[in-house]
Amino acid sequence: MTRLLVVGGALAVLAGVFAPAPVTASADGPSHDSTERRVIGLLNHVRAQQGLGRLRASRPLARAADRHTKDMIRRNFFDHTSSDGTSFGNRLNRYTAAAQVGENIGYLQGRANAAPRIVSMWMHSAGHRAMILEGSFRRVGVGGRQGRLGRDRVAVFTADFASR
Repeated sequence: MTRLLVVGGALAVLAGVFAPAPVTASADGPSHDSTERRVIGLLNHVRAQQGLGRLRASRPLARAADRHTKDMIRRNFFDHTSSDGTSFGNRLNRYTAAAQVGENIGYLQGRANAAPRIVSMWMHSAGHRAMILEGSFRRVGVGGRQGRLGRDRVAVFTADFASR
């Protein structure tokens, strides 16, 4: 049985500075771009500050995160539930087997310095922070894309988490 951790979408932009940490790739290798890798490094930096284990980059979770981000932009919505009504837990279970899964989503105006901005935003939201600091999570995939939500040109991010 999969335990789901649910967190609402982040909407505010907060500034912050984090030192990036290197990304540890899973055996099947990550498929993250440089901004997505930086997000993972910053998540690991925050977790290390709290004495938590590192998150390994996961290709299946990266695909899940990227496809959800594309879906939100293409269909002009912002939610954990997919445009076809699939819950994020069911969606993630299509990509990976895990006892526990979770998801953070957020968007920013512009992509400049997006990695530290999105991680800072998540860390300033109690629910998103709890997701990042969930000790049972060991793998992560991040999908970040530019597009439009409503009239705004934004950078949208999805971070999908899973236990072992």
